[in-house]
Order: sequence, then structure tokens, then C-alpha cells
Amino acid sequence: MGQYEIAKLLYNSDEGVSFRRIQSKTGGVESSVRTSIHKLMRKDLIVEEEPGKMYKWNPDATKKDLESIRTYTIDELRD
Repeated sequence: MGQYEIAKLLYNSDEGVSFRRIQSKTGGVESSVRTSIHKLMRKDLIVEEEPGKMYKWNPDATKKDLESIRTYTIDELRD
């Protein structure tokens, strides 16, 4: 579970996503999910709709921004 998985979930959602749903979809523990959310907010990729409860993709962020935080496998880097 990481920033990319959370960001992708929010990017693909048409509306806000609750913290509990983010946690259940990504399988992360509460503290690591909250840390990832805060890092994404500092990067202006996601915004809070309801403090600590609901989050959504920042409409000013692009798919390129999403891809910029994706981690790559060794095979992908070799290509």
C-alpha cells in the first residue's frame, strides 16, 4: 500500500472517498494510510472534502501528476 495506490483510487473515483474505504481498498494500516494521504495532500494531488474523513482527487492535478509518483518494477526500468 502506498501513495500511488491511494492516488489512483481517488483519481478513478467520480466523487469523494471515505478514509475507511481507502483503508479497506488498499489494505493498509491506519497510520500508514494517513501518512500517505498527508504526503499526497502536500503534493497537491488530493484534497480533503471533509477533514479526516473524505478525500478526492485534486481537479487541478493531471494523469501525468498521478504517473509521476508511480513506482516501477526492475523489468519496466530495463525497457
